[in-house]
Amino acid sequence: CASEPAVFFEGGPVQQNSIIGLARFTDADERSWTSAVGNGLHTIDLESDAANAIECASLRLFVGYSGWGPAQLDGEIAGEAWFVVDAHADDAFDAEPSTLWRRVLERDPTHREWVRSFPDDHTLN
Repeated sequence: CASEPAVFFEGGPVQQNSIIGLARFTDADERSWTSAVGNGLHTIDLESDAANAIECASLRLFVGYSGWGPAQLDGEIAGEAWFVVDAHADDAFDAEPSTLWRRVLERDPTHREWVRSFPDDHTLN
């Protein structure tokens, strides 16, 4: 049930030796080996029976994660260090993750014009 592309994704710079599984299911049943994170998404216990994975409609594995201290993220958002836009459940399993950031920002008219001027490869900026 792994969602294409079949690769590990970078979850963030913290604990690069850890993996987080993110899954979506076709039903709303509770499962003992998952934790709901919202918007129909669940983290999965990667130490549970591997046969459980067959129940996933979509699954992605992320190496590492990003983390913030108490109130740090709220402070950064208040300081406008982040773009805040609505997430869609399908974003986590997008078939073209390399262009996802731009497409998500283009949903919000506040950011749309700015994003159009941004190079496809941000490292060239």
